[in-house]
Amino acid sequence: MKNSTILLAAILFSLQGYSQCPEPLGHAYLDVNNVRARMNVGGGNWTDLQSNPSYEVPQGSGVHSFFSNALWIGGKDEAEQIHVAAMQFRQSGMDFWPGPISADGTVSADVCIENDRIYKLNRWGVDEFRHRFNEVGYVIPDDIMEWPATGNPHSATHANAPFVDVNADGIYDATTGDYPAFVFDGPTDRALHLLGDQCLWWIENDVGDTHTESGADSLGVELHWMSYAYATCDVLNDQTFYRVSATNKGQYNYHETYMAVWADPDLGYAQDDYVGCEVMRNLGYVYNGFEVDGTGGPQQYGAHPPAAGIGVLQGPRAVENDGVDNDRDGEIDEWGEQVMMSRFLYHNNAGQGNPATQDPNNGDDYYNYMRGIWKDGAPMCYGANGHPSGGCDTGTPAAFMFPGDSDPYGFGTGGNPVPLWTEQTAGNVPFDRRFMLSVGPFDFPIGSQKTFHYGALWARDTVSNDPYDSVNKLFLVKDYVQAKFDANFDNLDCCPPVAQMHLFQPEINQFFFSSITEGDSYLWDFGDGTSSTDRFPPAHYFADNQVHQVRLVVTNACGSDTAIINAGTVFFGVEEEEASVFRVFPNPSKNNFTIAFKERGVQGVLEIRNLLGQSVHEQKVNGERTLSIEANWPAGNYFLVFRAEAYVHMEKLILLK
Repeated sequence: MKNSTILLAAILFSLQGYSQCPEPLGHAYLDVNNVRARMNVGGGNWTDLQSNPSYEVPQGSGVHSFFSNALWIGGKDEAEQIHVAAMQFRQSGMDFWPGPISADGTVSADVCIENDRIYKLNRWGVDEFRHRFNEVGYVIPDDIMEWPATGNPHSATHANAPFVDVNADGIYDATTGDYPAFVFDGPTDRALHLLGDQCLWWIENDVGDTHTESGADSLGVELHWMSYAYATCDVLNDQTFYRVSATNKGQYNYHETYMAVWADPDLGYAQDDYVGCEVMRNLGYVYNGFEVDGTGGPQQYGAHPPAAGIGVLQGPRAVENDGVDNDRDGEIDEWGEQVMMSRFLYHNNAGQGNPATQDPNNGDDYYNYMRGIWKDGAPMCYGANGHPSGGCDTGTPAAFMFPGDSDPYGFGTGGNPVPLWTEQTAGNVPFDRRFMLSVGPFDFPIGSQKTFHYGALWARDTVSNDPYDSVNKLFLVKDYVQAKFDANFDNLDCCPPVAQMHLFQPEINQFFFSSITEGDSYLWDFGDGTSSTDRFPPAHYFADNQVHQVRLVVTNACGSDTAIINAGTVFFGVEEEEASVFRVFPNPSKNNFTIAFKERGVQGVLEIRNLLGQSVHEQKVNGERTLSIEANWPAGNYFLVFRAEAYVHMEKLILLK
């Protein structure tokens, strides 16, 4: 009788839950630091969905470390039926769609369309809103006004997005001062608050249509995504972070549930990579198989190639009293124990190697990969290529492929001591790799929420010719990042400020100047004999029709910096871009430097000025993606000003001699 009831519920759910949602198009770029990463509603992240990579690091270099990334989740219901939602490249189908799941477990096509959106927030912009929301002339940004929080009268979506309820009425309304939940006073809760100097937030579900990627039954899961990054002067500047909160809004209680991060890590040139994992650091990584990446092409790292990886920062709660040391801390079944990296494997593209080790084709394949089982049902075993046909030790099951010597206690091999295992010891030829790391198993009952935190990490050794030395630096990055994460990213290391300002001119003689840079003190000189010490000074009015040089000095305990911009009524209708239009590298520079525009086809005029405001270089830009400039000027600070038809953007260059 129980199985019949479950079958009937499944039929009703399948009839009611699928709404034929269109494929989502919503996307946004996380681009506040040295990384520019594209996120896509529905999965297939870090790609432009047109077969081009979109995880660029260093930003502006044109070189990418990852080609694609996606989340997998799967579990068994009470009748031991497998439910899976997963993505890869979005070439064969979809398992995720935009929007929250309604109380009856369904999602309408209208809801999918309304939520095909990523909300992009800069911490400084939310802080500016807190100070300006009731100022005359200030325009509340759409992503703050329409934040999909409880009861928002200005949004069609109420999806429990986290917010600070200023007037404590239980309803989000930006016009009363409520704001998305960045922390400006008090401690941070990384499970609740928005993190980073910039974050992206969006909602997905797996019931918007039939699963055409995995072909599996849906779980009825709602995902709240946050990707975020910090702009710093240390290694955090090269990293991006991700929090996914999954709520079971389906019909079943799941057990033996796994979540996984899948990645296609094309490290510059895609055909010369190795992969591996660091068990005790919960890290899977990619590194170059040769001293030089690629063959000299423009989208290759060349000499001293970096290493990149996915690091688990926090997993979901483990099954209570399961007798397993799930977090490998030497204590079994402690209160609040988390499941950390449980499996790591690589698989091949279709047509490469044993078909049992190629891309997954159905729900069983996805689920088995998360458990360390190949497509033909063979468990992963230690050594060679991890499959019995390749000569691995079938008597030693393996949870982690290519762990090197990072599993001295045999967590992945049942406690058995094992020799070193890497791609090199396996005799592999460097090639295009894909890998997956999972966390699990855990229970996922109806109504419960499971949260998974991970980071996309990057490091580069620029001295050694051994590409594995970049991996060693990546290990140190993981340690550093984990420590900062465990401390909720509070009290980050002090960095000298890099002054940046934002100008908004809503009326011909009304100017809102804001310091993007956070500091201990601010000094504004508006160029008309007036000044301010506020980070977000009140609206400013120039009494004439002149161009004024506005100067901002930002100071903190580690130093000070100055930014300069020209402003005046003559610029009305031309708004400075909030996000960077181009990047300058190297910066500081000694002689030659490169300007890389983020978008193709940009047109305008580039002018370079010294601190006295004198022009030392000027040229037209007519669609070029990069400009190489020879700097035959004295050492010092320079401003690169790019003027397009609808905006003006400025970056600073430090010239050394």
